[in-house]
Amino acid sequence: MNKTEIAHIFEEIADLLELKNANPFRIRAYRNAARSLLNTDQDLEKMIREETLTELEGIGDDLAEKITLLAKKGKLPFYEKLKKSTPEGLMKLREVQGLGPKKALALHKKLRVKSLKDLKPGKKGKLPN
Repeated sequence: MNKTEIAHIFEEIADLLELKNANPFRIRAYRNAARSLLNTDQDLEKMIREETLTELEGIGDDLAEKITLLAKKGKLPFYEKLKKSTPEGLMKLREVQGLGPKKALALHKKLRVKSLKDLKPGKKGKLPN
């Protein structure tokens, strides 16, 4: 798995954590790590081999370990468990332009929106203005 793919997964983890109302510092840590991975011109395999991932801004031991696991195995149990514990439709709501994790969570809690189908008028009533 390359830097771009791992950064994408870290962004998705941040969104999933946001949907779960997790600690904002933890969410930001994943977003910052994703940005650091995308912005570095260093070779990921070399950084893993030389154990220098923590030299990147925003990447500590825990995230370095997760990056290494993703790069070597292509899987991260924490990520898989997080995805399984989140209603699939909530992640699909992010596809709507202007609808991020916070708004998706609000729609889910207040209007019980669980999927894109639930956003169609007439399904569960009108959406509030």
